[in-house]
Amino acid sequence: MSLETGDFLDDLDADNPVTATDPVSDGSDHLRLIKKVLLATFGQMAALWSLAANNVAIKMSNVAADGFVDMIKVNASDEVVVGDGSADIILDGEVTDGLVFADNNSPLSMRNAADDAVIDMIKVNADDNIEIGGTASRTEFPTGFNSGLNIGAEVDSNARGDNVLKRGSITLPHFANASPVIAILRMLSNGSDNILRIGGINSSLSAATIIELRTTPDHDDESAGAIGLKVDSDSNVTIPAGDLVVTGKIGTGSNGELTIASGAITVTSTRHAVDTEGNNSTDNLDNINGGDAGDWLMLNAASSSRTIVVRDASIGGGNIALAGDASFSMINIRDRIFLVWSGTLWCEISRSQN
Repeated sequence: MSLETGDFLDDLDADNPVTATDPVSDGSDHLRLIKKVLLATFGQMAALWSLAANNVAIKMSNVAADGFVDMIKVNASDEVVVGDGSADIILDGEVTDGLVFADNNSPLSMRNAADDAVIDMIKVNADDNIEIGGTASRTEFPTGFNSGLNIGAEVDSNARGDNVLKRGSITLPHFANASPVIAILRMLSNGSDNILRIGGINSSLSAATIIELRTTPDHDDESAGAIGLKVDSDSNVTIPAGDLVVTGKIGTGSNGELTIASGAITVTSTRHAVDTEGNNSTDNLDNINGGDAGDWLMLNAASSSRTIVVRDASIGGGNIALAGDASFSMINIRDRIFLVWSGTLWCEISRSQN
């Protein structure tokens, strides 16, 4: 039988040489063929799977069998390079053990656009927290990122009523201390409603979190831009600049009924019903405690069978300034008086007996 030809291992014929017919003199040709094939296949390796020189790649034939694609190599900078840039790298099928790095704090990195630096993409740090991006760059989501940023759900073991709170938070480290984090966005469920909560307070921080919406935000200058809306630690909402435009209805609500005690009440809301002390048939209201300068207040009688007499400061010696210094008697639950706090006096805007 004639000697086969070939360049790689799969070109060899396992049935050659044929003992019964091939002469012994062809043995050297068979040996030379084997050496040729081995050198062509493994010729660049100094030892088993150890490449003889830097920047030499382990290759595989492409699907068309007309060329080779670099699989992995160590470049001149001693970096492990997967692929040759001419084809996508795809993890296909079921990877049961995941993608594992040899030690903690080893990042999955990519070269920058200028090809002069390597940027950390993702890593697991020494505290077993997943870090995305590095300190030298921002993590950005491109325009048209339709799938959003998904945060894994966490089940809270503390029951709120009959419901268990489920949450997933986007958090930021505190500027002065990276350990306490502040929840900036959280999705909650109380069993009947889904709640999007903005802001949060970490118990290890001495100061509460204040939410500010600036008209011209600048990530490099924390003082840039006017504050369009601010929510302080007491849940007060302030619009320092600009107008508040409401196209729907404005409702004041009610914070319940207040009972006069020694001629005074303490307000906690914009609207209250007022009743007499001890359910007396009539009672005088001389002082209204609570409120900040500019606060509005609407009062009405809690009962049509008892009369509330709102008295001017010139009569009752309190902190209420009424039109014409004239007292106002609310004898029906439909009667109303509307006041504004000047900082020193509750000044009447209007009254009505209905």
